[in-house]
Amino acid sequence: MALSSGGAKGLAHINVLEFLDEHDVKIDYIAGSSIGALVGAVYYSGTLSQFKNEFGSFSWRDIVHLVDPVFPKSGIIAGKKIMKYLERFIDPDVNIEELPGKLAIVATDYFTGNPVIMREGNLLKAVRGSISIPGVFVPYDYDGRILIDGGVANPIPVDVVKKMGAKRVVAVNLHPSAEVIQGKKKLKKLKNIAFRRKKRTMGNRIASHIKINASGWFSFLSSYLKLDDDSDPNEDPKGYEMPSIIDVFMQSMEVMEYMNTFALLRYNKPSVLIEPAVREINGLDFDSGKEVLRIGQQAVEENRKKLLRKIVR
Repeated sequence: MALSSGGAKGLAHINVLEFLDEHDVKIDYIAGSSIGALVGAVYYSGTLSQFKNEFGSFSWRDIVHLVDPVFPKSGIIAGKKIMKYLERFIDPDVNIEELPGKLAIVATDYFTGNPVIMREGNLLKAVRGSISIPGVFVPYDYDGRILIDGGVANPIPVDVVKKMGAKRVVAVNLHPSAEVIQGKKKLKKLKNIAFRRKKRTMGNRIASHIKINASGWFSFLSSYLKLDDDSDPNEDPKGYEMPSIIDVFMQSMEVMEYMNTFALLRYNKPSVLIEPAVREINGLDFDSGKEVLRIGQQAVEENRKKLLRKIVR
């Protein structure tokens, strides 16, 4: 399995893993980037069902409670609360090499930009390094290397899982080909999606939460970081809520990961490529878990024949 980055979209990985489990396919190797690394770690930890149930029913309030703002020097969220929460699914004392299957966790070296492939060492810490979204999470110091999100260097690690020894590879790509946008109507629809017409984005919800719960000096800085989201989208005649700095980081990552994915898949083709239709889901929309799981199941059904013929046999 090659499980791509994609934030909240990564819940769609679960549907594919469940399908293979239902057909008694032993998954010998998993390479995951960012959310793909997290799902792979949870799968081999034996807690996938619990993870699916909890994240599939997340509300935006559940999400903001995991936000721990820090001075915005290298990121605006420390990530300690998320690490603690993930202990519900990943034993903090388990090492990668102790798992029942072979797992490669992909992160990015901040200084060199090269992918960092972790196949041994503390599992939870490696995952933390892989999910360090630039500008959002503080980068993670793992064994002397400063790590940021794996999606920066390798958003879909098909090449990694092949080097591990996999002969048949199922890749789940959460950065599918971009739709060609032509005409004012399609452009308007895309803008509605991006700016969430008359609906607050998760990025803006988190930004507001940071402003309310941070100390005085951070609240003062929030006006310069566009974290003081006091605007009412209904006051804008167009009904748009402009993105927060967090939304901008996430959208920039999405563009970069799509371009990298396009290049990587040209030279590393999997046996089966599954591309859930998650383009309209924001990477922070963990309160859209049920919708993502529905889309993931739909993608499995669309690829059922390929999976049965090439993988299940």
